This record gives sequence, structure tokens and C-alpha cells, in this order.
Amino acid sequence: MAVFEARRAIGQLVRTFGEGLSPTGTMASDADQVLAYIRAAHELESIMGAVREDLVAEARAHGLAWEVIGRALGVGKTAAHNRFGAGLPDRRLEQLKVEAMVSWMARQAAKPHDPPEEVANDLAGATPVERIEYLVRHALQTLPEIDELLALTESDAEDALGILRPACRRIERVLTTVAVDQVMWDAMAGWSGRPGSLDQANYYAPTTYQLYAMRLLVSALLHAPEEESTDVDQIRMFLAQVKRIYATVLLVLERADVGSAVPAPDRDDDARSG
Repeated sequence: MAVFEARRAIGQLVRTFGEGLSPTGTMASDADQVLAYIRAAHELESIMGAVREDLVAEARAHGLAWEVIGRALGVGKTAAHNRFGAGLPDRRLEQLKVEAMVSWMARQAAKPHDPPEEVANDLAGATPVERIEYLVRHALQTLPEIDELLALTESDAEDALGILRPACRRIERVLTTVAVDQVMWDAMAGWSGRPGSLDQANYYAPTTYQLYAMRLLVSALLHAPEEESTDVDQIRMFLAQVKRIYATVLLVLERADVGSAVPAPDRDDDARSG
């Protein structure tokens, strides 16, 4: 069973970072596909150490003894303590704090509440599908714009503030419009779709990926600088973070199973064209 689940996890990585759930015969070659699986297996192996560290730290937080933890790891008490006794590094602790805040914000965003002002102003009456299209268009436009802005403002900090701060506000407005909208969370949790083949069904989890994309957007929003911030470095870090998150969100939404679960838009001829 463990081998099956491990192979399934590797398959998910390939389908996200590789060719997606493509129809049979559309991949470049069988050899290329095998190499993609090897790369995914290596990537999965490389992150397992960090995952184990997190889990051991959680076990210790629950008061479990090193002897018990060692048995779960297949080693003795002393070996478990020697390997994990130092605890998590400070950098990882900071990451976990951010993840905890993202989880809290995601739970709040998914609860019924009055829509943010940005939703009412920017996307009044738009369906969830139209809001996704709005986000995707914005992300595609913003990715190259961020590169241009960062290059343009690299040498002059004084000019940089006047150029970068308005860009941050535009991005933050879009993030608030989509990520903090309870209607979007509700819609994504309810979309199901169906896999196109037996093989695809083994890797089919569109809702998981859609909600993961929403959590990424919440994470980006969490890193937004204060409206009147004069810290150019912080603003640049925010833009770099947004660039990474937008690229990941687009990658997730491009998965064939994720895209197939999104309902087709139902527009009249005079509907919004964007």
C-alpha cells in the first residue's frame, strides 16, 4: 500500500510539473515520461527530510517521548534524539508561523461574511468562473510587469518607491477581490467534474488543487506591505513573492483535471469581455 501511495504522489508531481493529464499518446516519448517520473521521485525524496522534521517537532509538542518517536522512525531513542533533538531551525519556525496564519485567514475567508469593498467595486455580479478568469488575466499581465518594474527601479530607490508602491496596491486589490471572497471558496469546494479515463481517475483531485491555489493567494496577501510603507526592500520582496505564487497558481490551474472541473462560463453576447 505504501508503494502504491508513493507512486501516486510521484504521479501527481509529474502531472503538475510535467505534461498534465494529457490524452494518451501526446507526451514526447516513453523515455521522456520515465525521466519525468525519475525527476519527480528525486524531488519527493529531497523534501522528505524536512517533512520528517516537522512531524517529529509536532510529536514532541504533543509530549511524545523520544523512545516512542524512535519506534515510529525505526530507530532507537538515542538515534532519534541525536537526529532531531535540536528542533526545527529558526527559518522553518518562521515559515510555520506564516503557514498557521494562512490557515487561519483561509478559514475566515471561507466563512460567510459581507463581501470586501473590492469585490463590490471590481466584480459586482461576476460569477466565480468569471472571477477566476479575471485572476488569470491579471496574473499573466502581472508576471512580466513585475520583472520590468524590478529592473526599472534597481538603481534609484527614491524613484522606486513612487513606481513600486502603486503596483503593490493594484496587486493587493486583486488578491483581496479573489482570495477573500467567500463565494469563490464556496464555489471551488463544490465543483467536481469527472476524470476522462481510468488512469486519470487515479490522480483526480481538482478541489484539492483549487483550494490550494486559493491558499497560495491568501499567503501572497499576507505578505503585502503596509499601504504607506516606505521600505523599498520589503516592497520588492512582496513583488518577488507574488511572482512565485502567481506562477504556481497558474501551474496548478493548468492541470487538466483542475481545469476540467471548472464549469464552462455561461455568458450572453453583451456580457463582460474583460
